[in-house]
Amino acid sequence: MLKDKGLHTASPKLFAENLKRLDDISTYIDDLKAQIRDCEANKTTTVKKVVDLKRAEVLQPTKSKPF
Repeated sequence: MLKDKGLHTASPKLFAENLKRLDDISTYIDDLKAQIRDCEANKTTTVKKVVDLKRAEVLQPTKSKPF
C-alpha cells in the first residue's frame, strides 16, 4: 500500500535510521526552544546570541551531534 503512494523506503533499516534522525532533530529543536524560553525569562543573554551559538554548532557538527 505504501509503495503505491510512492512512500516506500529502500529498506526497513534505512527507514529506522531516518526515524531516529528525525527524533534526534526534534529533541534538539525542543532543547533550543527551552533555552530560548530560559533566556527570555532570566534576561541573562539575548535570544539572538543563543540562536547564533546553536547555528554555529549545526554548521560545524561534532561527532557527538546526531545530525
